[in-house]
Amino acid sequence: MTQPRRLDRVLGLELEGIPPYSFDLSVHKPAGWAWISPFEAFSEGTVWTGFNVAERPIGIKAWSTGTVSEPSVRAEVYSDGPLPDREESLVETRLAMCLGLREDVAGFYELAERHDFLRQAKHDLYGMRCTPFPDVFTGAILAVTLQWSALKRSVGMRRSLYLEFGDRISFDGRTVILCPSPRRIASVGVEELRGRCNLGYRASFIRRIAEAIVRGDAPAMDELYAMPPSEARRRLRALKGIGEYSADIISPRMGFPVDVWSARIFARVFGLDASRPVGRLIADTRRVADDLFGEWKGYVFVYVINDLAIREPSLLGMG
Repeated sequence: MTQPRRLDRVLGLELEGIPPYSFDLSVHKPAGWAWISPFEAFSEGTVWTGFNVAERPIGIKAWSTGTVSEPSVRAEVYSDGPLPDREESLVETRLAMCLGLREDVAGFYELAERHDFLRQAKHDLYGMRCTPFPDVFTGAILAVTLQWSALKRSVGMRRSLYLEFGDRISFDGRTVILCPSPRRIASVGVEELRGRCNLGYRASFIRRIAEAIVRGDAPAMDELYAMPPSEARRRLRALKGIGEYSADIISPRMGFPVDVWSARIFARVFGLDASRPVGRLIADTRRVADDLFGEWKGYVFVYVINDLAIREPSLLGMG
């Protein structure tokens, strides 16, 4: 195991957001989802994580300095050297995007008041944001490892990719493992990826996506964020191994990534017959989400799953 790269504090940022905003619920969701890296740390309202900027590993320590009604987040940025102005600006923009600070959820909360199950979720999770990935490759690794796999194996594949090929960084007394860079994965053979990370057919997809990013043939996350959601998902589906389900996960404005497991959950929430064939059940839950919730269907997905983690964790296999 390689020694972690030591990073020093190079920048402090104060980021303001659109209320209502809950920092803790946004970066440390009840369903146990990591904010950016499965190897980040969260303790007493502070998160230590990181991502790559211009192929340079960046460490992030962040915590709330405001309230739900007057949100403000303090972030300390760590690097192995001074950041050029362009990279400083990119770190700030990416952090605000990943935190969901600038997203106005008033429309979603108005919609939530018209549905009992969403009204309860709004109450339980008030201020929580969907938090986009810092880059397309981070999202693609999660999405591809979730394809046609039991959750335990999906978690194992993703962790193996980080452990085998991600950068270890050390800062503020913490060690974090970052998502592997596309260039690192593109340099590894498919058989090596498959063998070291138990990826099966997914090894080829992950490597092909990495190669597309290195060549400049894949959209950047900030480009996707500026597009209409349907166009962003269309651009993502042009990548090898990315279908509708995976594009819904990766897109910075999340879609409704329903699979066999979640289709049964949402059939119950939407009042559908869960005994119908799986393909039809998935299609029907997607249709209901599109018809009832439109642009907010990603928020419906995230709020429902995380509220179930609070109220019925056994339904998610959490207890």
